[in-house]
Amino acid sequence: MGSFSTFRFISYFRVTKDLFRYLMDNVGNKLGGSVKSSSVPPMLRLTAALRFFAEGSYQKGVGNDLFAGMAQPTLSKALSSVIEAFEVEICPVAIQFPTSEAEKDEIKRSFYEKTGFPGVIGCVDGTHVKIFKPISHIQHLYYNRKGFHSLNVMLVCDHRQFIRYVDANSPGANHDSFIWNNNELDAVLNQNYRNGETNTWLLGELQRFSKV
Repeated sequence: MGSFSTFRFISYFRVTKDLFRYLMDNVGNKLGGSVKSSSVPPMLRLTAALRFFAEGSYQKGVGNDLFAGMAQPTLSKALSSVIEAFEVEICPVAIQFPTSEAEKDEIKRSFYEKTGFPGVIGCVDGTHVKIFKPISHIQHLYYNRKGFHSLNVMLVCDHRQFIRYVDANSPGANHDSFIWNNNELDAVLNQNYRNGETNTWLLGELQRFSKV
């Protein structure tokens, strides 16, 4: 990695060297052990996973490039270990819905300056993440209106376009409004509204999120 220029490193892995070191410090000890019969060092697992995230596919040379010269099944196992470590160690820190009044006020102020909408603390929408076809008796649950199998993932972002909330538990056939109406965030915001927080809103498409 030391031979990589800053520009090349970011274009290759989509993170800075400082952020890479932060990730290694926080998840490296969760990536030990072996993948199948061959030992894959934690740094190689992380670089392979980041390269995969940057490319979005096994088919674009991830398994054959400089840092990730491993077979696809081995890469798949390494990728799973990195994702699991991220979910436990990184996501709870990096993805947090705004709760303090100071942070909410900052977000509201920025949204108002940019859009003219008062009281907005985020934008909500759903996106379909393509998956392999599930086993036969549940395929219909994941087949979305766009014609492929997916998870329908609900996301909330703030004024900086940072992701502040994720719900990736719903199959693709579920409508956005169903996901919202059965989501813990809807319950929390409704309770806050009943408690007097009446000038706090999420922006979303009316036909998709009927109560936002």
